[in-house]
Amino acid sequence: MSFAGLGKWRLGIMCDRSFSGSLFFGKQIDLKNWRLNMARLDGTTLNDELIWSSAEPVEIYGYAGNDTLWGDAGDDFINGGAGSDVLLGDPGNDAINGGRDDDYIEGGFGADIVFGGKGNDYLIGGGDTDTLIGGGGSDTFGLTSNGVAIIRDFDAASDFLELLDDLTGSRVLVARNDSNSVGVYASSNGGSSFDKVLALLTNFTGDVGSVSAKLIGGNATGSPPQTPIQDPIQNPPPTSDTDKFDAELLQLTNAERSKAGLSPLRFSNQLDQAADLHADDMARNHFSSHTGSDGSNIGDRIARVGYQVSSGGENINSQSPTSSAANAVGWWMNSPGHRANILNPNFTEIGFGYSLDGNLHRFVQVFATPSS
Repeated sequence: MSFAGLGKWRLGIMCDRSFSGSLFFGKQIDLKNWRLNMARLDGTTLNDELIWSSAEPVEIYGYAGNDTLWGDAGDDFINGGAGSDVLLGDPGNDAINGGRDDDYIEGGFGADIVFGGKGNDYLIGGGDTDTLIGGGGSDTFGLTSNGVAIIRDFDAASDFLELLDDLTGSRVLVARNDSNSVGVYASSNGGSSFDKVLALLTNFTGDVGSVSAKLIGGNATGSPPQTPIQDPIQNPPPTSDTDKFDAELLQLTNAERSKAGLSPLRFSNQLDQAADLHADDMARNHFSSHTGSDGSNIGDRIARVGYQVSSGGENINSQSPTSSAANAVGWWMNSPGHRANILNPNFTEIGFGYSLDGNLHRFVQVFATPSS
């Protein structure tokens, strides 16, 4: 899909603003009926504060800027987008995506799924069994005494575990449960036995001692647990470093352009954000289309992130969990319409989106030429 001449599309209200309850774009409306299934709050490219105060579920999108986004008692979806954001799910089983840059994310009460995305993020699950996925960058996972953190992609070379609140200074046991699972335990009553599960690190390979060395705020020991506790979540979704995929997709795309004698595309953070938002939307709502779940097209999504565009295009692809960046680019190159976008000599910049949808990978390429 491609378009031209969208440089004058409306970018929304360009000001900092706050939302609480039913306040949206400065008008009082009933957000419960704003969308058929879920209410939605949209930020701007500036620093927004969007606070939802209803038990109904809501989707909150921060876009660019250093935003503060809060859900409430419903099962909410929160996407920080670009910028260093503060994201809070509050009660409910929430799905939270930090997006780009360095974010602080707290799930709150409920069984949450928290994904840091790109950047050095701080992730806290909260008072339940929560799934935490750091994504790219060096991430810190905060551990509390009233919940269990299932950490899917802990990297002892770059990530950290931090004991919070009443756990500070506690003795902690770090021990391998099985070939690819490590448990982090503490004492529930200050005794000698380690009977409280703080975290389970799944998909982990390497030395258990390397995990102990990355513990902040406590004293770790490496003795084996008396009764290993199994991961309570079955069939976890695969994870990947999205920054690595960006680099690989850029290299593969420019390699195809080089074969055709074309100039390489420059990576754009704004186009990358637009692609991320659409990949997340397709994954969350289980569809594959150039039209977003809110009716947006590629021009709308580029405008939302503040990119001044002259012409642009988009490629999407959905593949199995075993697929790779090379598979995606290969498929696009074998499709005439997608190939035309990759080899369009008028495009100068590109961004990539990648998200997980059960047993599918959602890939997005966004191409554009900025307006002069």
